[in-house]
Amino acid sequence: MKNIGIVNYHYSNHNYGAVLQAAALHSYVNKTLGYKSEHINYIPQGISLKWHSKLKSHIKALLMEVGLKEKKITHNSFVNPEIFQEFRDKWLPISDKTFHTFDELSQAGLSYSHVIVGSDQVWRPSYTGNSSLVYFLAFLNKQVKKVSYAASFGNDFWELNKEDTAKIATEIQSFDAISVREKSGVDICKNTFEVNAEHVLDPTLLVGRDFFDGII
Repeated sequence: MKNIGIVNYHYSNHNYGAVLQAAALHSYVNKTLGYKSEHINYIPQGISLKWHSKLKSHIKALLMEVGLKEKKITHNSFVNPEIFQEFRDKWLPISDKTFHTFDELSQAGLSYSHVIVGSDQVWRPSYTGNSSLVYFLAFLNKQVKKVSYAASFGNDFWELNKEDTAKIATEIQSFDAISVREKSGVDICKNTFEVNAEHVLDPTLLVGRDFFDGII
């Protein structure tokens, strides 16, 4: 049986869509395609919420509740590490080892037959920053097949300069199959990177009602 690795924003503690699509993609690969898959537990350095940030968020919420601060919905209002981790434990198999850098991934000798990147805005450099090459799967050995599923550039244009684009082009041209979430992504792949891409549904729209009924 093929052993599939998946890379996306599965680690999020505030983005419900990111974690839900990660679970949906895993479910489709396992239940519909019949392969074994898990998310590679890559958590970029610097994204974890520090304890004092969580404390500050709780204090703000308390002040709003008692009327001492104007009620306002903020990004941190939705951060709930415990609930998100409970969902991951139940619906989202993750690799035993955690990785925080590109070098850790490239030195790990990962034994997957295929690795899928997607869905979500995994190909948006302004989101991924120093992790861009991770989400273009540059850390993999040559024998591992590279696939994108419903990857998104997040814009209808490519964000990087010519020098950085050349580095990304080398990686994306080594993919065995490419699909993107938006029609504009098909155009970026063709015009910027000279590769063909399929336009596909996000995993949350791919799995069907049974997936959501099971969670409910």
